[in-house]
Amino acid sequence: MTAEVNIYPSSGSLTGNGSASYSVEGADAVFSGTLSISRGSGRYAHAHATRLRFTGTIQRKTDAVTVRLSGPLSY
Repeated sequence: MTAEVNIYPSSGSLTGNGSASYSVEGADAVFSGTLSISRGSGRYAHAHATRLRFTGTIQRKTDAVTVRLSGPLSY
């Protein structure tokens, strides 16, 4: 799957595009993929990153989402 992603840390925002694969494991959907940050605002106005890695889960019963993001971000 692919998506535009918006992240809202303190003092600004980040926008990028990501792609991921997922599978269903019992009560959870598990996903992982890569994310590139193309623009930001506020403190992150000059943000740029490529090939950030992320993993996460979605609890299918409650739709609760957990995401872990790693990799270098310059701003």
